[in-house]
Amino acid sequence: MKSYQEIYKILATETDYLSGEKIAERLNLSRTSVWKAIQRLQQEGLEIDSIKNRGYKLLDGDLILPQEIEANSPITVQFKPSTKSTQTDAKEAMEAGAKGDKLYLSTSQTMGRGRFQRPYYSPDKGGEFTCPFTYNPISLTRSFPPIHF
Repeated sequence: MKSYQEIYKILATETDYLSGEKIAERLNLSRTSVWKAIQRLQQEGLEIDSIKNRGYKLLDGDLILPQEIEANSPITVQFKPSTKSTQTDAKEAMEAGAKGDKLYLSTSQTMGRGRFQRPYYSPDKGGEFTCPFTYNPISLTRSFPPIHF
């Protein structure tokens, strides 16, 4: 897992400000690396407050961590920051002979379609779009246990 993802996990569980020094100690990183990771998280669209001599606090936003989903569920995850459509991704994989349970995730779709094939606007980092694909030759329905992080 990349350092910015690890820092996100730490900030997501904290309720108060956490100093860059403490984050750096926990992850065995330099404070400069922590600062760069915070900058990356902000570029990803997360709102992180920074107060001198107090530290950082996650105010708003979410980061998709496919490896966390895979570790806590019986499915594999395909994540693309931007895609035409997660539905199209699943369809193409199915036509190519994909087997197994897979979840297609994206934070932006350029050609997403809704009900009755109506187009809808999907801004960059404007949401989390999912399309599950379950392969089971006996039954096309399968329930999964809830995912806990």
